[in-house]
This record gives sequence, C-alpha cells and structure tokens, in this order.
Amino acid sequence: MQFSGTAREIRALRHSKPSHAGNRSMNWSVVSTVAEPAQLVCAFVAHHLHLGAARVHLFLDRPDERTQRLLSGVEGVALTVCDEAYWRERGGWPGLVTERQKINAQSVYDSGETEWLLHVDADEFLDHSAGLTEAMQHADPSCAELRVEVRERVRISGDRRSDIFAGCFRIPAERSASFYRSIYGEEAAGFLHKGLKAYSHFKTLYRRGRGLALGIHAARNGREANSHPASVPGRPLLHFDGLTPLSWVQKMYQKLLIEDYRNKPNPARRAQLIRFERHAREPHAISAIFQALDTLDEAQKQALEREGLLDCTPFSPRPALEAIFPGMHFDFSQSAFDASIDMAPEIRALKVDRTA
Repeated sequence: MQFSGTAREIRALRHSKPSHAGNRSMNWSVVSTVAEPAQLVCAFVAHHLHLGAARVHLFLDRPDERTQRLLSGVEGVALTVCDEAYWRERGGWPGLVTERQKINAQSVYDSGETEWLLHVDADEFLDHSAGLTEAMQHADPSCAELRVEVRERVRISGDRRSDIFAGCFRIPAERSASFYRSIYGEEAAGFLHKGLKAYSHFKTLYRRGRGLALGIHAARNGREANSHPASVPGRPLLHFDGLTPLSWVQKMYQKLLIEDYRNKPNPARRAQLIRFERHAREPHAISAIFQALDTLDEAQKQALEREGLLDCTPFSPRPALEAIFPGMHFDFSQSAFDASIDMAPEIRALKVDRTA
C-alpha cells in the first residue's frame, strides 16, 4: 500500500485484464465520499470501472482498514483517507457531510484529470444500459453538465431475493396528490416526492475546464457559467436509498443530529424526519414507516406498472466484481451488511424489523 503526503492517497498497482475493463474509450471518472461498509464500496468501484470509468476517486470519510486493504492495488482506484491531517490542511473539518462531499469532489474536478467527472454516492450505480458513451460523444461543445436522472430501488413484498440489491426501481413523475394517495394511502403519500422517498431529480457529470463549483446535484454556479446542461438517455442512475432497514435508520438519525431538517426545501423529506423524530424510540413505529416507504405489495406494484412508473429489470454488481476482484467472495445478504455498519450502540440496540 502506498501513501502520498498527509492525504494518504492510495494508487492502484494491480492490472486487470483489458477484457474485464469495460469500454474506456471515453474519458470519464467517478468521485465519491464514502462511509459505507466495504462490500458496498467494492461493488461501487467494480461496477463503475467495469462500465469504463478511467478512475474511481474515493474519499473515506473516516479511516476504514478493511476498505483500504481490499482496494489497495486495484487499478483505476485513487483512495484518500480523510483523517485529521487531511482536514487540518484544508482549514478544518466541515461538520456537514454535504460540505465535505463538495470539497472532495471539487479537488478532483480542479485537477482536470478526465474530460468528465461523475459525482455520486456509494449507494448510486450508473445502469449498464445508460446511454453515457453516446451522450458524451454527442455533447455540444457548450455543454458543461450531463445530467443523469434517478430511479429509486423499492422492495417487493414476497420477493425471495434477500440481498441488498433486490427489488424494482420507481421512476419519478409529476402526478397529482390524489394519484399517489390512491396507491400509497394518505399518510405514506405525504412522505414521497414525485413518488420517491429520497431525491427525485438527477446527479451530474461535470466537464473539465469550465470553472464550475460542484454541488451535490448540479454546479452551484451553473447558470453563471452557462453550463448548457444535457441529459443522459436510457435507464440512468439507480439509487439504493436505505439498503437495509437498519441502514435507513442510521441515515435518518444522522440527518436528525446534524441537519436543520425543518428548513429542508423538500416537504416530503421534512415530513419523514418529523415523523421519524416523533417515534425515534419506538422500533415498531419506525419499521412501519420504512415498510410504507420502501416496500410495494402486489396491488401497488401493478398500479405503478400500469402507469409505466416501475422498472423491474434486475440489477447485480456481481459480474463486475468477478472481473475486478477475481476469486473473491462478497456477502450482500442483509444480515452481513447490517453487521458491517459502523453504528452507534444506542441505534443498533433498537429492535428494528430487519425484514421490513
């Protein structure tokens, strides 16, 4: 394992076979600030390298020996451990994770390493069928941002697949409140925005050399920079928000502790957090909230399918993992994932229904 300076950047040494490297004819990279279990981070890395990313830049939000060990020597990975020394060099540790994400992504963008840079989280995967290469090849010279629309994973009641990638994908849509109430009921519909429980718009690939200030979803100075955004066609970005019920609980607690959620512009997310805070010590109530937001029964599934708002094409990162990490086994069961979550004891002690 090699380190460079206090940032402790780990560069890959092992060479994968070209046939396993995907289509790297287009010059694009990925950047993400991560704090997820190692098996998810490895799946994220393998998937995007296999799709053709020239490099995956990972910033570990805290040191993680297992992730560092697994990714050392993987060609195409640049790993930076964001320890105290790293943040001391950058004027101190920002309390909000979104600020840390923007700082880290900006540093990669400013390096101008590749023509395009995708900024996403470790629970977000570009789909194999996304028209990324076509979009990059045909992007107008004035285009500085390629927007990748999101689809959100939802579990299906009775699905025998139990791994963290099982389920279908909801497609966001502007529909009437009565439409969503007819599917989800009065209360749950109020927790959804365009039919999704997390964000419902897009993430972005940023073109180098345009002086952009990177945000979480788009350039913060995009208008002033005349970014002329275009969209990537196809089934674009797959978002696995709440990979397990327990990981969703952790995410919600973090939002309550760190963010001023009452000022959130998304009323659906705000409603979720208000309800979660009200029942934060009631495991059965929390499980019911998650079930309503993240699982479809057969009638709900059919209703969304009739409207073209559900995509049940399966997703698995295993082919990419076999190519990038030959001979290694990764356990994506919910129990293994939950056991790997770095979680405060008081949160883990909650008896949340992990099969919700």
